[in-house]
Amino acid sequence: MVVLRTPVRKVIFFTLILLVVGVLLVFLMVVRDFLAPTHTAPASSSSVSTSNSNANAAATAVAYMKLVKIVGQPTVKIVSGTTFEADGQIKNVGTSQHDITLKITLLDSSGRVVGTATRLVKNVKSGATANYAIQGTASQSSWSSVEVAVIKVS
Repeated sequence: MVVLRTPVRKVIFFTLILLVVGVLLVFLMVVRDFLAPTHTAPASSSSVSTSNSNANAAATAVAYMKLVKIVGQPTVKIVSGTTFEADGQIKNVGTSQHDITLKITLLDSSGRVVGTATRLVKNVKSGATANYAIQGTASQSSWSSVEVAVIKVS
């Protein structure tokens, strides 16, 4: 038990209590994003913050996943020189016909991009599965993994 004999000690004790409570409140507000740090962009850059762009991209990707399903993993081969072709299937799980834009990314064992290609698959009817063949150029003739992304549905 704390024995407070003088008024000065009482003032110091209550000031410390208020300080501790204030620090805890600020901590809780930061943890719950009430006082999220703000990002300021240099004058020459875009005014959209990176966290908002990433959040928007994630929300868009989730919306596209509700409309399009990538069926299996594509097969990718070199067709000549550094030109590759990715063959695969997508399924329109939406309720209407869509044009679907896909992006293929080839990655090496370090995760570096060694090739990309984009293609529009037109008029995929609701419930239909469509084949795609996307050609692009790779910076090297070998890769470790392939990523398929739906980048637009219209």
